[in-house]
Amino acid sequence: MNREEPVKTSAREKLAAVYSHYQMFGLCDTLRESLVYLLTRRREDEFDLKYGTDTSGVLSMRYDEQPQPGETVRSLPTHPNVMRYILGNLGIDFHDFIFIDFGCGKGRALLCASDFPFKRIIGVEWSKDLSAIAKRNLEIYRSPRQKCAVMEVHCMNVLDYEFPASNTLLYMYSPFGAKITTQVFEKVHRSVFASPRRFLVVYSGLGTLETTGVMECFDRFGIDVLRKCRALNPRGSWVLGEVCCSPVRDGGERTSQR
Repeated sequence: MNREEPVKTSAREKLAAVYSHYQMFGLCDTLRESLVYLLTRRREDEFDLKYGTDTSGVLSMRYDEQPQPGETVRSLPTHPNVMRYILGNLGIDFHDFIFIDFGCGKGRALLCASDFPFKRIIGVEWSKDLSAIAKRNLEIYRSPRQKCAVMEVHCMNVLDYEFPASNTLLYMYSPFGAKITTQVFEKVHRSVFASPRRFLVVYSGLGTLETTGVMECFDRFGIDVLRKCRALNPRGSWVLGEVCCSPVRDGGERTSQR
């Protein structure tokens, strides 16, 4: 099987990119962007260097159709600090919850989640290449913080995945296009309506336009906002919600159970 690797960029190509940015945006903006890149790159590398894993990003467009083996798809990892902050402030009994990551990519969020005592941790990834890397990372990862060793990755369309009838925390780090994102939220609502239970949703990596679409889905499919965090960088911006059991009419409006 072809395995997905980050695209290698030569020093000459990097310098050319810096020069092009300088020509378009000037010296100050180029220095600022270069500094951000260097600091971010270092933080990304530190996780993999520490644990011997391969979780760094692969850049391209998100997709609404299944990628072919060897095709580069968008895979940006959650920053460990963001993940630990989110999970550390949930106020739940982790032993009662399953953690599921839709569009898990190379599995970094799964590894970070394993530092908390979830009942079970599941990743769902459409790309055969990325899911193979994620499975390998689960085998490699060893940390003194680790509190959950029951982890698995399923290579499949998230829309075909059947949620367990257990309390669930569903995590998504901006993985899909608008079409699949809407279908996922609809699937979540139908699952909870059919089998009432606690079902939390964390959507992370919120850009300005994406925030609008996600919040519309929250409202349409009966997800109450519990907390919303806006950081300087979209990678640190996220929203936490809990799914209600009220039915939704065909037009997407929630009905009352009174």
